[in-house]
Amino acid sequence: MTKRLILLMVLLAAAANAQTFQGLAPTSIPQGATTYVTLWGTYMGPGSCGANAPSGTGITLQYYASSGCVTGGNQTTLYYNFIVASNATLGTRTITLTGQTTHVTNSLTFTVVPAMPTLTGLSPSTGRQGATVPVTLTGTNLTGGTISTLTGITFSSVVSTATTITANFIISPSAPVGTQMLTATTAGGTTVNSFGFAVTLAANTRRVILVN
Repeated sequence: MTKRLILLMVLLAAAANAQTFQGLAPTSIPQGATTYVTLWGTYMGPGSCGANAPSGTGITLQYYASSGCVTGGNQTTLYYNFIVASNATLGTRTITLTGQTTHVTNSLTFTVVPAMPTLTGLSPSTGRQGATVPVTLTGTNLTGGTISTLTGITFSSVVSTATTITANFIISPSAPVGTQMLTATTAGGTTVNSFGFAVTLAANTRRVILVN
């Protein structure tokens, strides 16, 4: 066997067992949260392997567990907690893995997204037909938030902060009487929980019930 053939076989074997970073999940990670992330690649061991710090700032990696690093083989899986600061810059980040002897040459991306908003309160929660009622919604991650559509009610002077959304609820004289559920939506999504706003009869209005 010639030296050239031996060299070719070595190169082909190295290429077949090339270290590659194949994937990670989830690929969207919210600000201000700790997210459990799975990363996987090929031929990372035997020996030590791990994830390198992602690009940018505001993210700390906390090692959780792994499989395939010590024994080697064609598949390695790593598990990390991604601890994302509440003020971490939004957008795409890159991350690489480290094998036994070298950095994996390819990288993958994930996206830092705004935190999911939540609602914790609504005050006041009632208003009469034909009235304009100043209302405050309280919660978390509400910056840039909008209020869901309510039948017979429009909103004006909407102002949002991280913890509140204030607005004037302009209630039509013909708005249906009863409770409607409302949510808030931001770039991070729509609140899972909701609160009820009840429309009551206008002042001096009586219901007439006809009996045959």
